[in-house]
Amino acid sequence: MGSATLHRHFPSRWALLEAVFHERVEALCARAGELLAAPDSHRALTTWLCELAAYCTTTRGLVTSLLKAPQESESCPAMLVAAGEPLRCRAAEEGFVRSDVAMVDLVTLVKAIALAAESASEPEAERLVRLALEGINPPRR
Repeated sequence: MGSATLHRHFPSRWALLEAVFHERVEALCARAGELLAAPDSHRALTTWLCELAAYCTTTRGLVTSLLKAPQESESCPAMLVAAGEPLRCRAAEEGFVRSDVAMVDLVTLVKAIALAAESASEPEAERLVRLALEGINPPRR
């Protein structure tokens, strides 16, 4: 495909990146729906955010694309926020997430961790997401 053909189909670099990543983002959104059936809302939200981090870490260019993409309703970042919102709401209702934490905050946190861990291994991103979500306090006995 030549440059002119590419520009006719994709008016901007972001439009091209959205098209490239759209299918996998749809799969992540579907996964959020599957996790809604999980009995543990905290674990379901954490699992989904870790899976998002793992995908962002292992797919070069995705996290940069997500960070800079416009927040239009059909954009990949907006799709992820919308898909994760029911998980966040359920976890908040059960007291696992503060009421002032928005899904966009959690997705932004995951994107930042994925960007920081992009050159590291997939488990590193997941470890950092879990650390961010659980905090640095030791478990209570």
